[in-house]
Amino acid sequence: MSHPALKSYLWRLIPLSLSVALLVGCFGADEGARYSGGAPLGGPTGAISRPALASPGSATPSFPWELLWREGYAVSGQEVSSILLRQGDRALAGGDRSAALAVYQKARASGLNPADQESAVVRVTAMQLSLGQADVALRTASDYVAASRKQVGDVSPEFSLLFGYAYGQRNDFDQALAWLARARAVSPPQSRFAFASQEEVAAVLRSVPEKQFEDIAAMWAGDEFIRAEIGTERLRRSRGGEVAPGEKSALVKSPLLNPGEVRLGALLPLQGRFAALGRTVQNGIELAVAGQGADPVVRLTVQDSGDTSEQAAAAAGTLVQSSQPTVVLGPLVSEQAHAVRSVLDAQGVPSLSFSKRSDFIPGAAVFRLGVTVESQVESLLATTHDRMGVTRYAVVGSSDPALTEVAEVFRRKLRELGLQLVFDKVYQRGVKDAAAALAAELENQPVEAVFFADNSALA
Repeated sequence: MSHPALKSYLWRLIPLSLSVALLVGCFGADEGARYSGGAPLGGPTGAISRPALASPGSATPSFPWELLWREGYAVSGQEVSSILLRQGDRALAGGDRSAALAVYQKARASGLNPADQESAVVRVTAMQLSLGQADVALRTASDYVAASRKQVGDVSPEFSLLFGYAYGQRNDFDQALAWLARARAVSPPQSRFAFASQEEVAAVLRSVPEKQFEDIAAMWAGDEFIRAEIGTERLRRSRGGEVAPGEKSALVKSPLLNPGEVRLGALLPLQGRFAALGRTVQNGIELAVAGQGADPVVRLTVQDSGDTSEQAAAAAGTLVQSSQPTVVLGPLVSEQAHAVRSVLDAQGVPSLSFSKRSDFIPGAAVFRLGVTVESQVESLLATTHDRMGVTRYAVVGSSDPALTEVAEVFRRKLRELGLQLVFDKVYQRGVKDAAAALAAELENQPVEAVFFADNSALA
């Protein structure tokens, strides 16, 4: 976990010299327990935006924590072997959460195998949350983690989510955010756990009282994920009214939808490694703007985003202050996307990112204007393998970090499709006769196609 305050909280939870059993004490009903050493923000005064808590026999829509598993299956997707767990799932499907809880607790006491025991704990904790027993749910989950002798760094995404949900139900906003941020950090970027944590963070932030909101924002300024979600929530509040997650973007009341001038900002690398590409994109944008005719509506301001994330973030701030853009295009370099997003979100400025990385997830006022590396590789293999029948590949790529990632995506897709990687070579640019040596090696390999991860001019 990268956030310093969260790290402080985790160290308080489990000092190296002590047992993980300290989780039990820290996850008790003490309202003052916090993940940082700073002054407390005050008692729980908000309310997480959720449907009314379920009552026995009701068939209300599922709470988010009840979506961690499917009926008859563990969170991992494997079938549970316990008949009692299946019976509890059927009771839950019928809307009787009290009955489901009773059966799940009976299952826990019946001597389950380790996998089913964990499934039972997840279900018991979830039912306690559904019935409004947040403190009991925290105790259930933390007792299990303590008994498993796990360090905080070993807590799984599903239990991190459960802790986040429970603290959210207690309106303990900072600890809820800490666990939800951890759940997202330890989950694959586009997994259901990552999306669930993002949705719950949005729900928690919507529930923070106005007088506490900026304190929370300051506390989490060092975490990119939470900071971006805070920017989205700040924008929602500034526009007024509730915005359902995924239904409306921050462009609902944007000047883009109203007559008048549109101030278009562009963050492009005009110096450094990617300057040539940046200039090319700039020419394309300027050509489009120039085609408006005699009465232009769009006014363009281009800002150099530099080579690094830090330079791009600073450039984004300068662009917002100097031209107050209606919308921003960029950045062009994927590594800068997260840093720029945080700045623009905080200022309530919508953006169209060129990032191709799959771990950059659009949302709220952020949109992707470009294909991902994964989608390009999948399209390439669909042509070479599905249509042309190629099964034996070579990967040749530069040592440039941005390009090694592209090559690794190609290798992973080959493994997923069961195709052969018969030659794999990384080379240093500028080394004399490197190309000739590679060509000689390839001549002796049973290769049908070569994936060249570098500038096409060098290929």
